[in-house]
Amino acid sequence: MNRYDDIIDLPYRVRTPQKPIPGSTRAAQFAPFAALEGYSDSVAESSRHTDSRTDIADDRQAELDAALRVLSGKTDAAPAAFTYYVSDTKKSGGSYTTVYGKVKRVDTFSRHVILESGERIPTDDITDISMCK
Repeated sequence: MNRYDDIIDLPYRVRTPQKPIPGSTRAAQFAPFAALEGYSDSVAESSRHTDSRTDIADDRQAELDAALRVLSGKTDAAPAAFTYYVSDTKKSGGSYTTVYGKVKRVDTFSRHVILESGERIPTDDITDISMCK
């Protein structure tokens, strides 16, 4: 004779007044306790590519300075395309961005090109200036 032979065949009695929770709802209640929360965001951020900043040769820098002087002297300047380096805020490196617009003024004190759209481009970060027609 076994220890539980007298109760092994008795029916199971459910004494809760609520109906059982469906499996989909039961799983959802534990979602806030995910062990690896933010892991996929971290992996995506680390795999994001950034460019390193390239140095500009002295003769190229002189060409860019001359183009800026021409643009700053004209009040009726044609639109220009500015390619410049933007540092990344989250990791080392950055990217090169090209912006099109008319120059409102070149601020030599703060070393920025200010476009008519209000965008400010640091002159030290400019790598190319192309005049548009």
